[in-house]
Amino acid sequence: MENGDYLNEGLTHDVYCYAYNNSYPIYQGLLALPMPDNRYDLFHIRTDVTGDSNTCTFRDLLYSRVDMNANQGLGKVTLKNQLLQIGCFQSLNANRHANGRDWWLLTGNNQADTFYRYLITTDTILGPWAQAMENPFVDGYYFCGWSRFSPDGRYFAVNGCRGGVAVYDFDRCTGLLSNLRFDPYTNWTYATGAAFSPNSRYLYTDNNFGHILTQYDLDAPDFAASKTVVAVWDGFSNLFGDTRFGWSHHGPDGKLYIGGGDNKYVHIVEYPDKKGEACMVSQRAIELPTQGAMGPIYHPNYRLGPLDDSSCDTLGLDNLPSALFRYEPVDTADPLTLQFTDLSWYEPDTWYWTFGDGAISQDTNPAHTFPWPGIYTVCLVVSNEYASDTLCQQIEVGEVSGVPALPALPLARVSPNPFGEALWVSLPARVALSPRFVLRDALGRVCLDEPLAGFEHRVATGHLPPGLYFWSLQYGGRVVQAGKVAKGR
Repeated sequence: MENGDYLNEGLTHDVYCYAYNNSYPIYQGLLALPMPDNRYDLFHIRTDVTGDSNTCTFRDLLYSRVDMNANQGLGKVTLKNQLLQIGCFQSLNANRHANGRDWWLLTGNNQADTFYRYLITTDTILGPWAQAMENPFVDGYYFCGWSRFSPDGRYFAVNGCRGGVAVYDFDRCTGLLSNLRFDPYTNWTYATGAAFSPNSRYLYTDNNFGHILTQYDLDAPDFAASKTVVAVWDGFSNLFGDTRFGWSHHGPDGKLYIGGGDNKYVHIVEYPDKKGEACMVSQRAIELPTQGAMGPIYHPNYRLGPLDDSSCDTLGLDNLPSALFRYEPVDTADPLTLQFTDLSWYEPDTWYWTFGDGAISQDTNPAHTFPWPGIYTVCLVVSNEYASDTLCQQIEVGEVSGVPALPALPLARVSPNPFGEALWVSLPARVALSPRFVLRDALGRVCLDEPLAGFEHRVATGHLPPGLYFWSLQYGGRVVQAGKVAKGR
């Protein structure tokens, strides 16, 4: 990328894997925040391995800016290595502001009970502001561990590799932490991973050198007492070492993916919204082509909307729900019974399922038994006070000779349906060639034709009359996906 060389330049360049000169790694030392006009603001920490710097390995907090509109979609770094603050930091985290647009940037001080926060808006960076708050992971030595905001933005958790597990409440209006709950390790151990369930109720952490995976219940009156062991390392080792539990990350299918130590395996928590062992941990579910270490880059929840009815909900943004779900057999011996898992986002509060056989359900994650093998059209309608959205998928149940199974997830999502003043087009990933979104009316006339930018693209539709419309997603003039939506009155 133009001007993309020497990002995070310093004595060591690597901000999320092992650095040069046998120095310690930087945990969560880099994150990217999407901004309007297809811009990305990068925040990154530069290491310092000179002298006795164990307490201050995370030394300089920097930011850079990338314009993905430049160079025909190949991008350009327009700001690079801008210094925000010099200090002794812990890991970087980001959480959406309650207005649904801006971002909070949060990091701890590794020498004192203090947290620093910045407010990242569309045109400026405000801060830092310091909050005096107990931080049990300040131990006068190099910081290690993993931290996370819950998907709903209410909680902030840290699994400190030598200290224990801590959870704070987080105020999305003020960016302030409160109500520390701490479960200390009773003996010296080593831990790395932490991740919340998609519904934000359960926190998963590893401990005992990654040989145990535990679950905490945030709804329980006693946080520490709610700890439940949901998996124990199965004893598998190879030339790379033990396949321990490590870095935890959310998948787009609602599962948790956990690195298997410095190995080539990945563990999966199949149903992380379920309590205890019902979450179903599959050890070594994925074998990678080669060895990996630590884990992929940290991502905040990009699909967190405004905090409705809060004092900071000032921009007039609404949580317009977008429907999505996955399915799989409950038991391979019973191919007619499928478990459906809701993957919708933007705060739905009601669910309505139809299974194509006359049955319905209003559960969030229903299991359904179909009467016989066949192809069924399963639809999910999710709603809240602002809007509703519908997703239908044709699925193969049992063995249907000569009929290919359809994919469980769509390429892109167009929502809500029915729509009003705007449509949102959600892409699963960025590509170098920007696709075009084309909308036609019932007579085939083109009503809208515009390029998409970023993962979430807003298409203004307030000028369109009520009725049925047909959309298509096009790359280089070729239609790769199509669907229909309706505009209500």
